[in-house]
Amino acid sequence: VYKRQAPKGIAAQANGSLESDAGIIVSQTVGHCTVINPAPWTAKVKLDLKPVQVTQCELIHPSASRVTFLSRGPGRPTEMIVPPLSITNLRLDAGVEPASVSKWNASINGGVQTLESLKSKIAEVVGKIGRLAMPSDFAQLRNGGFEAKGQVGIVGWMHTQFPSTAVTLDDSEAVEGAYSLRMETDESSAGRTWLVSEPVRVPKTGRLAVSMSARASVRRIATPASGSPLRDGPAIALEKHHVRVSLEGNQNGVPVRFVADFDVPCDGKWQPRKLVLESSGIRVEEVETLRLTIDSLSPGVLWIDDVQLHDVYATQVERNELQGQAFLAIKGLQQRNLTPVAELLNNRWALFLASQSDHLE
Repeated sequence: VYKRQAPKGIAAQANGSLESDAGIIVSQTVGHCTVINPAPWTAKVKLDLKPVQVTQCELIHPSASRVTFLSRGPGRPTEMIVPPLSITNLRLDAGVEPASVSKWNASINGGVQTLESLKSKIAEVVGKIGRLAMPSDFAQLRNGGFEAKGQVGIVGWMHTQFPSTAVTLDDSEAVEGAYSLRMETDESSAGRTWLVSEPVRVPKTGRLAVSMSARASVRRIATPASGSPLRDGPAIALEKHHVRVSLEGNQNGVPVRFVADFDVPCDGKWQPRKLVLESSGIRVEEVETLRLTIDSLSPGVLWIDDVQLHDVYATQVERNELQGQAFLAIKGLQQRNLTPVAELLNNRWALFLASQSDHLE
């Protein structure tokens, strides 16, 4: 039977003592008592065991840490310090009487020093959240910067062949290097200008994102009255160039596709490189390779450059969740409530950001 204290949360008291009764879970079975600390800090736990005493302690997880006993023995409460994110199993000697945990309590170990350390870790995560918007590259896409020139066509890519100006390299426009890719679509062929990469192996993470820089030629919205373009006026009068990006392959012989659409302002300016497609949950054992497809779906000229793939990245949903948890953690510190702090520091991407730091504790 699992026993857990009333859900009053994790609170930092004004005198510097930190209580975390709701964070600790105590489980009791015949001859054993298990103490679970799901928080990312050490905790001090006090157990009143009647009429038993602890005869053996086994730290199930993590194996690299240890439990420190401050007090134990016949007639005395068992008081111990358990490591973060740990499961501790206590073997109990009850003699002829049934064992029981009559009461228990817990507190965060370290007092004010622990609180200051948590503030520092939260500030570090908050300061690095922006890095998740542009993750490191997965270097499996050939000629994503369009710098390699081939004898026929564009190295690493298949593309629209007619007319000959539909897809070309442009040495007068580039974000990185000397070349970008120019896709020209007229009114009659809208939706037919396309670019397809060579096969890319699916990463072990089962995730693949696409980022790129893009630029669209200036094109203004026609006025309803005259039908002619607005030559002067606010930025809202500009058209938008519609682009579709997809990753396509086969899963056990069945076509699979991840697709996203985005718009490029027709203002003649390069847009900063950003994530334009996220795919996750790819079954690595069933999907061996994927191809990247880029379609220009609007009339006009579109330039793209610095196309990259990413295999380790946080999705937009995960980034929003992390930002929300960071806000609640900061608010929790102000209100001396550490429950949201534990949730933030246990977040997968908070841990990832922390691992990138050179000065983490």
